Amino acid sequence: MLISILKSNKRVYMFLRSVYMRYVRFKLGLTGIGKGCWVIKKQRYIAKDLVLGDHSFIGVDCTIYPKVTIGKFALLAPNVSIIGADHRYNLLGTPICFSGREELKNTSIGNDVWIGQNAIIMAGINIGSGAIIAAGSVVTKDVPECVIVGGNPAKFIRDRFNDSSKNEMHLLAISSLTEAGEYTKDLL
Repeated sequence: MLISILKSNKRVYMFLRSVYMRYVRFKLGLTGIGKGCWVIKKQRYIAKDLVLGDHSFIGVDCTIYPKVTIGKFALLAPNVSIIGADHRYNLLGTPICFSGREELKNTSIGNDVWIGQNAIIMAGINIGSGAIIAAGSVVTKDVPECVIVGGNPAKFIRDRFNDSSKNEMHLLAISSLTEAGEYTKDLL
């Protein structure tokens, strides 16, 4: 009942949503979060240096290592992990637990990317704008713009749109969009 009342009064709802997100930013120590974002407070781990573009969403129980940049209008479903590729394993005569870690590479996720539940993105991967990662996928290689990938390891399934001109039109529209406006849906 209370939620339906709040949703009917958009100003009150948006104010309360912004207060909640300030609390989450403070609680998780996040400083690189854009406007209109929605990060669920219950997380496994999110690095404090995360850069999250405007109007993006991070679901429950996500794990995000350092050096990750996520663009505008991105959706990360519950239990997405952006991890790994950092333990040294090839030092002869040294157990992995004593070998240390490689320096983490930057991970980049473009605008309007949808990453399905339980997907694993290896650190250092670049995911192009408009891409869709199927639930349960393990992404070990870069993903081009406006494609759908899935599986373990993630492989090309199909293009997001029927022809490349639609890809270009979509990416141009997304890059010029500054406000969610009428596209914003209540995420409660």
